[in-house]
Amino acid sequence: MLKPRGLNRLLLVGGIAVLALSVTLKVHAVNAVVQAPRDVEAMATTVMAEHGFTTNKLANDPPSFVATRGECRVVVALPASDGYHQDVIRRFAGSDNLVYLFDGESFVEQPSLRTRFEYYWQRLLSAVGVPKSRSTAIAVTSARVCTDVPIDDLKALS
Repeated sequence: MLKPRGLNRLLLVGGIAVLALSVTLKVHAVNAVVQAPRDVEAMATTVMAEHGFTTNKLANDPPSFVATRGECRVVVALPASDGYHQDVIRRFAGSDNLVYLFDGESFVEQPSLRTRFEYYWQRLLSAVGVPKSRSTAIAVTSARVCTDVPIDDLKALS
């Protein structure tokens, strides 16, 4: 059994160790190379413009823009990682084609479990100072007359 004096010494050493670890992690996080967040909306706007579409900002919640070329109308939106915007996007799409892009793949519905996990995983990594640009879900609605929407180029941004 530890004497009160030994217990105090053990607590003091343990406290110092925890403090040292905490400071080390914080210093590492401050000194880590911080990557600027990707502006996926701006990059998607550029992709659409490169394919001859005229783009206009649509809304801020969710961040979105409309791209038009002739009769073809495409809406690109960045839904929340928890799936909050799915109903709004589905209603907005109406009878138009709707596809969700995430991590280089296409989905009929937003893969909310994957997007939510990615969001929390990146928050955990950034808390300990590990920078990484995170994958972003992208919702793309297109009128049925659109035949050449650059889905593969947009997929590369997700």
